[in-house]
Amino acid sequence: MNTVLQNWGLSNEIVTLIDSPSKSTWDIGGKYVLKRIVNATEFTRSVQFTEALTAEGIPVARYIPTNNGTFTTSDGQYSLMGKLVGGHVDFFHAPDLAFPFGQALARLHVALARMESHIVCDNCDLEADWLNNIKPNIHGMVSDDLVTAFEIFFFCHARLSIATYIVSISCLKATS
Repeated sequence: MNTVLQNWGLSNEIVTLIDSPSKSTWDIGGKYVLKRIVNATEFTRSVQFTEALTAEGIPVARYIPTNNGTFTTSDGQYSLMGKLVGGHVDFFHAPDLAFPFGQALARLHVALARMESHIVCDNCDLEADWLNNIKPNIHGMVSDDLVTAFEIFFFCHARLSIATYIVSISCLKATS
């Protein structure tokens, strides 16, 4: 792994395999996530989607360019992302955070709606994407509570903005 990490000028970092079914994601020193790229087309979509969310002012984990300015190693096998700071929020014990969380969620909805016209996703199967690509690959990157909360929120309230979520989930699938 140290040879791979040298592409980003990193060395002597603590590397921990994140327990995911694909065995293709590593925590790098608690600051980064290294992923093996399985599908170049999906990776390109993920980069475009991440950049579009950033342009909309939505905080997302950003891809970090290598020393040569690309988002992948020269062989196209690996990418590196920064980790977002934060954790699980229990709104039952912190009800004062519910309103700001709702505001942030509303900003995300607005941003995704604006992006629908220029982010193209094909063959969207939301449930299959979640179960087969996204959920297995985020294990260890976000808390299990957050995953459960997302599933409850999304699958129980899918009618809120199904088109927006289809765009976001389809474009985020399998970023490894």
